[in-house]
Amino acid sequence: MPDEMNLAMKLIDRLIWIHDWYICGAASGAAMADAESSFRTDVQGDLTLTNHAYGLFQWRLDRYDGTLHPLDKKYIGLLQYAALYGPNKSESDWTDWTVQVDYFNFDRARRSAAEQNWHVCTNITQGVLAGQKFESYSGPLQPKRTALAQAFHDNWLKINPHYSGM
Repeated sequence: MPDEMNLAMKLIDRLIWIHDWYICGAASGAAMADAESSFRTDVQGDLTLTNHAYGLFQWRLDRYDGTLHPLDKKYIGLLQYAALYGPNKSESDWTDWTVQVDYFNFDRARRSAAEQNWHVCTNITQGVLAGQKFESYSGPLQPKRTALAQAFHDNWLKINPHYSGM
C-alpha cells in the first residue's frame, strides 16, 4: 500500500495543483487509476478483446488512438495527445506519467456534463459516480472504489492540512 498511496498522492497533486480539481474528484480519479492499472502507465488490459486498453485509465479505441475523428482536435486520442504535448513530441510518449494524467483531464473536459464537472465534485460519492460515467463501469466495483477514494482523500488531507479548496 505505501507505493500505491504515494502514486495516488502524486496523481491527486497534479490534478489539484495543475488542473484545478477539488480533492473529492481527484481522489476518485486516483481510485479509478489504481483499480484500472495499479498506477502503471505501460499496462495493457482487456487482452481477451479485439481492442485492448492502455495506460493508467485503460483507454480503448478512439480514446487511445483517435482514429474515428483524425482531423478533429477535440477527439484526439492518447497517442495524438502524446505526440502534441509529450516531452519528445512523439506517440511513444503515451507511457509518460504526466502525459497520461494531463490527457485524463483533457478527456474528462470533452465528455458529458456530469463528466466535465467531475473535477468540481464536493463529495466522494459524486466523484465515484462521475468516474463510473466516464468509464462506464457498474456493479460491485463501486463500493471498493468509494472506500479507496475516501482513503486517498483522507491521506492527502493529512499531508496537506492547510488545503482550503473543496
